[in-house]
Amino acid sequence: MTGRKKRITAAEIAKIAGVSRSTVTGVINDYPYIAEKTKKEVRDIIKAYGYVPNSAARVLVGMQPKIIGHFVYGQTGRMQNSYIESLMVDVISSAQQNEYSVVTSIITEDKADPVIKLLQDGTIQGAIVTGGGHDESELKTLFDSKFPVVFVNKFPADFNLAQYRNKHIVKSDNIKGGYLATEYLIKNGHTDIMHISGLHDRLSACDRLQGYKQALIEYQIPVREERIKEGNYTIERAEAIFDACITSGESLPSAVFATNDMTAIGVMRACRRDGIRVPDDLSIIGFDDLLLASEIQPALTTMKAGSNSLAASAVNLLLETLDKDEVSAQVKILDPILIERDSVRNILI
Repeated sequence: MTGRKKRITAAEIAKIAGVSRSTVTGVINDYPYIAEKTKKEVRDIIKAYGYVPNSAARVLVGMQPKIIGHFVYGQTGRMQNSYIESLMVDVISSAQQNEYSVVTSIITEDKADPVIKLLQDGTIQGAIVTGGGHDESELKTLFDSKFPVVFVNKFPADFNLAQYRNKHIVKSDNIKGGYLATEYLIKNGHTDIMHISGLHDRLSACDRLQGYKQALIEYQIPVREERIKEGNYTIERAEAIFDACITSGESLPSAVFATNDMTAIGVMRACRRDGIRVPDDLSIIGFDDLLLASEIQPALTTMKAGSNSLAASAVNLLLETLDKDEVSAQVKILDPILIERDSVRNILI
């Protein structure tokens, strides 16, 4: 049987098994509505005839592809977020160290690549999901599926995972990160601290804002809503926000806690154009510790969210899950680290 020169088709497999072609497809995709007895019979025939139409069939005949997916929600087709770019590179690097390849895709409203389809047809064995808000319709489908998925910085630490299997959350403690960044400014004598946040539907942005407020409250500093501005993680948006502050004629803060390094760099650009010296006139702290943060002048003080650690943790957790039949859901939280450089001035001295 296995010596046939002509490649056998799905229709022929269906005829031999006495089932419909759609049933063969359902067996390959491991659809739950197909009886286990039927699955076994069809799989035995697939193996006997060497039917290998795609990566899903290769899994059935023991030729399992070592491919995972990394999917980023809510980005434009042209990547403008250096943190996401860095995370992508680190995911690929961590996977390659384990002899896995990575299929990457940017998920936008006008290009909603069906992650679940790539999992169902066996193109990838598991997925890492980053970016975006909480309302992507595909997320529930992913949670309800049997496939291994790791969500990075997408759900709060107390999200109830008890009912799920092979689903995991890896995240930075962004509340703590926001708190430590703000506390560092306070300990350097700053009490008038502006926060330029990320988008309001992003968990990391909400958490960092919460940490900022907690630090102010704990140190008995009033939370002033006019000192909280919503950015979008880009240099251009942050520059426009701080330009507006400068031209408004109102007093400027003595320090800015930026939700990410790109936002911090945007504030620096506005300051440079208007003759505001960093850190002599304005102290700035960022978040993420991108490579660029250490190369600009002055070098940016920032919180290291651990993009490499996030990537490595997500990949390792996914591969551990792939090695087992079923794994209970896990939540892994990484502590942020303060990276002191030159963009914050101690005004107490």
